[in-house]
Amino acid sequence: NLGWSHVTEMFINYQVKRYSQTIAIANEYDLPLTPDAQAVMHSQSLVFMDSLDVLESTLEKYKEIGLSNNMGEPSSHSLLLIMVCDAFLLSDKPGLKLYAERLKDWAETHSDEASYHRNLGYAYFYMDSLAQAVETWKQEEIAPEDWPGWLRHTLQIEYMSRMGYSYGQLGDPLQAQAMKDSIQVFLSPYPGFSATKDYYLSRIYLGLGQKEQAVNSLDKAIEQGFNFFRPTVFARDPFLYQLHGYE
Repeated sequence: NLGWSHVTEMFINYQVKRYSQTIAIANEYDLPLTPDAQAVMHSQSLVFMDSLDVLESTLEKYKEIGLSNNMGEPSSHSLLLIMVCDAFLLSDKPGLKLYAERLKDWAETHSDEASYHRNLGYAYFYMDSLAQAVETWKQEEIAPEDWPGWLRHTLQIEYMSRMGYSYGQLGDPLQAQAMKDSIQVFLSPYPGFSATKDYYLSRIYLGLGQKEQAVNSLDKAIEQGFNFFRPTVFARDPFLYQLHGYE
């Protein structure tokens, strides 16, 4: 499939921070319903390269031609806005507030999207309004029942870890622990998800301020061969941001 064959090459360059090469590859493939992974890596690379004027036109282009996920279904522009906000947060570059506002505007004007509460919650998260983010995420529709089990389960525990991290940061260790317990119970029938479980538990440990436990949990995930669920894992996960520079 031409629409995805070049994404692997982009991913390799992106992972080793060859952002100019990542951008060059993306510019060769302006396809209708562009793979969302391409759009994410392209847009984040522009943030990391301080090419904010080009970022504006690139986001507009992807909004016009549309995105598709790895199941060939249309993907919302909100995903791209979230990942752009991730890049601003992780790189400490100015622009996070502006794009968080744009994400909020998008969510509020697209309240019919199934991801509405997820998108709006992320906007609050990037605005440092964590309590509002949690209250919004509580109403989130996590994953449709007709999605593949591996994807549905991963999204469900990602949600639990996001909530657990947030409860920890808000000073509610009981609710954070409840999310940890929920992940353990939910995945107990699925031993193949052990590495994924340890990865997402690390978020909750970090939310609770337990950095050493978070690192140990990440190490366990790596040892068990944790799969790269999206290009932002590990170094580019906004919920592990506090581990940057930690030794």
